[in-house]
Amino acid sequence: MRQSVVVGLSGGVDSFVTALLLKQQGYEVIGVHLQLWADKEKPQLDSLCRDLGIELLRYDGQELFRRQVVDVFVQEYSEGRTPNPCALCNNTVKWSLLLQVADEMRVEKVATGHYVKILPLAGHWYVCKGEDAVKDQSYFLWGVKEKLLMRALTPLGDFTKVQVKKM
Repeated sequence: MRQSVVVGLSGGVDSFVTALLLKQQGYEVIGVHLQLWADKEKPQLDSLCRDLGIELLRYDGQELFRRQVVDVFVQEYSEGRTPNPCALCNNTVKWSLLLQVADEMRVEKVATGHYVKILPLAGHWYVCKGEDAVKDQSYFLWGVKEKLLMRALTPLGDFTKVQVKKM
């Protein structure tokens, strides 16, 4: 596998700063926009990727998102529980699709703009809180499988949101 990274690009500042930081670290960055909902195209993605000199792929994950997140949310809610759709999405859709794209492209690393740290300890990989206690997103990634964590990069875990906005 080559020294490349698949970066999930939502269109927001966090994912683009992630792509920029990884590009500055010498990675060949491949941007992937996961279309999870029937919303309109985001033309700024094309422009920003062109400006950063990175490839942009679009991946349709709407059916998987509906089955794994929306349907589960509706079922749980109808039974009086209050599920967290972001945790469901990260654990069963977003990271899995990014890993699938990376595997298809023979790319080792996968990255997102989450404010977390992913660290090894005693031969295992764990999601840990990021530097920004206010923006920490470790709760949303609690169920991401270790086989994925060992391939993941989350550079924003070392920064605060204020620092990222300045970048």
